Amino acid sequence: MKLKALCAATSDFSQVLETEQDLQSLLAKWLDKQLKSTSLDTLKLMARAHGDNELVTLLENAGEPAVRAVAKRVDANNRSLAPVSKSELVNHLVELAAGRVVPVAKIKASSKPKPPKPMRPAGNLLERSKY
Repeated sequence: MKLKALCAATSDFSQVLETEQDLQSLLAKWLDKQLKSTSLDTLKLMARAHGDNELVTLLENAGEPAVRAVAKRVDANNRSLAPVSKSELVNHLVELAAGRVVPVAKIKASSKPKPPKPMRPAGNLLERSKY
């Protein structure tokens, strides 16, 4: 009798573990989706409310594509973020959220100055007319 109860408990426990893994997977997907639309202001609020350590934990538990999407959204003009690892991105995002680093400003394209318009010759217009 105890053996049957132990087998049933083991079976129930394995089902609970499978359900927990499914829930963790769903939660991770939801978190990644939410993080992809996060702004710098939201990161600052999260860091202020929960501290840098919690923000690091949250970002480390997210997938790399989500962290890259957040970095690209928050610091869009920083081209040096493309080849870095996930942990460096997390550190950069925490620095941004804490205000220790500012996002890279957009670089304006330099335009060539337009040449000045040629001046019209002075004088009577009717005298120079061919009509």
